[in-house]
Amino acid sequence: MPPSAVHVAAGRPIGRGRGWSPLYLSHRWAVGRLSLAVPVAPGTYTVTLLWAEVWFNAPGDRVMRVTLGDTVGEVAQAAVANLDVVAAAGGNNTALVRIFKGITVAPGGDLAVTLDGLVQNPMISAVVVRSTGAAPPRLPPPKSTPSPPPRRPPKSRRWPQS
Repeated sequence: MPPSAVHVAAGRPIGRGRGWSPLYLSHRWAVGRLSLAVPVAPGTYTVTLLWAEVWFNAPGDRVMRVTLGDTVGEVAQAAVANLDVVAAAGGNNTALVRIFKGITVAPGGDLAVTLDGLVQNPMISAVVVRSTGAAPPRLPPPKSTPSPPPRRPPKSRRWPQS
């Protein structure tokens, strides 16, 4: 099944002051290209990307290309060609959520999220990755290393009396 993108939430104000959702209180940005490599087990994932434009006010002030895929194959499995957060969300300080289903990661790869700035620098507020396949294998409990025996103070030396 090919990956699909579902636009699920737009036009919901993120609030002011203490009412802001913690996911939108900060964002990550980079000059030109923002690349994230999320270490995950091989499998199929649903990736949720969240934005809120808190810097620019007008549509067209920030436009980016979004691609998702696997770092091994380096082939985009899902993409948004010209994402304008202000236009898509219906204004600034407004949440925009995009869900991408069916993103696969091969053994030895990471989940790649790449944002290329077309107008201004790319940014993102949050990334949520959920496995859609079988539960990932459980890791064995960490091996405990025995603590060294407590240190005893050195024995005092008595010098022979002359």
